[in-house]
This record gives sequence, structure tokens and C-alpha cells, in this order.
Amino acid sequence: MPVLKSYSSSSGYYILASVRGSVITFQLNDNGFKRLADVGVGVGDRFGLKLLADLTRQGDAFTRKNGTSYHEAEQFEFTFDITESKESEDLFPVCALTGEFADLHLVAHRDGEDIRAILLAPVGMAQFEVKIQLSVPLSILTSPVLDSLESSGHLPHGCQVVESLRQWFRKEVSAEWGRLRRNRNAGRQQALVLDNPDELKLQ
Repeated sequence: MPVLKSYSSSSGYYILASVRGSVITFQLNDNGFKRLADVGVGVGDRFGLKLLADLTRQGDAFTRKNGTSYHEAEQFEFTFDITESKESEDLFPVCALTGEFADLHLVAHRDGEDIRAILLAPVGMAQFEVKIQLSVPLSILTSPVLDSLESSGHLPHGCQVVESLRQWFRKEVSAEWGRLRRNRNAGRQQALVLDNPDELKLQ
């Protein structure tokens, strides 16, 4: 499961997770850390992949530098999970050329008179032999941004990759956040009972 970590040499937080065949480092912004803290996830805690996917959709968690650089000492603290990596295939988009999820960009290019769109990771872009006209990081994309890029002619209308991204942005995981929040509140109530045993009444 993804695990929340803090940098030892600087401020800030990040997440390690098994995604699509690799151990990926996700940078986490302040809002993402707050969302996790609000449901009781602290440094060193593990949480569900669906929540990580949701943080990524909202731009609160993102990859850079191919998403694979992390402190060497921490390689031994995180075990690659094959089952979790398989589960991630249904939760995260992928580079069309390499099959990776790391620093993805939505890329537009011309094919004759037509505009085409494709999702590419950095390695995929380096292999891409067609001149790129537009490259937008996944971390700043939203459904309204896709609509705007389509209406302005920068993206083709009805493109499969764009429609797939729209469906990804629409995925609903509020129940997962709610479950964690309820578990956190139940844990707090239990702690209060243990801290105040004299207040218990015999039935």
C-alpha cells in the first residue's frame, strides 16, 4: 500500500507506492497532506491506492523526474507489491508508448491535416518522432481544462485519450475518504474511553 513519508533533509512530504510495475515517488503538496491528515493518515502510515489516485486526479500528488528518485536508504523500507501494482492498472493512466506512469503529459501533434492526442511519459516523448504542438502535465489537467483545450482547437474533439481522461477525472472515491474518517473518529472515541476509565458506567 502507498506509504506517507517526510523528507529528512528538507521540509515537505512524499508518497511511495507500487504503480504499474515500478516503485513510484509521488510529491505531495500542502493540500494533499492536509487531506490525508484530516482522515488520520500520518507519516509512516499506509493507505489505499484509490485515495492516492484521487490525490493525483486533484493535482495534490504528482510525479516528476520520472517518479523514481527517492532516498537510497528508503529503498529497503518499501517492498514492491505485485498485487498492488496490478490493481494500479485500473486506477492510473499510462504512457501510450512505454506503459509507464511517471510525469505523464497530454501531448497534441499533427497527423497531416488532423490533430492527434496521446499520453506520454518523458521516455515516450524522447522516442516520439512527430513534432509536438502541445504538451500539458497531467498534474494540472482537469475536465474544464480539457474542455477549454478542445474548444480552442488545441485538442481534437471526441479523441479517445481525452474521453478516457474525462472518465478518470469523474471517478468517485468519497466513500473511501469517509471510511477512513469514520475509523479515525472511532479510534479517538476509544482512546477517550481508555483515558477516562472512571467515567464508564456499569450496565
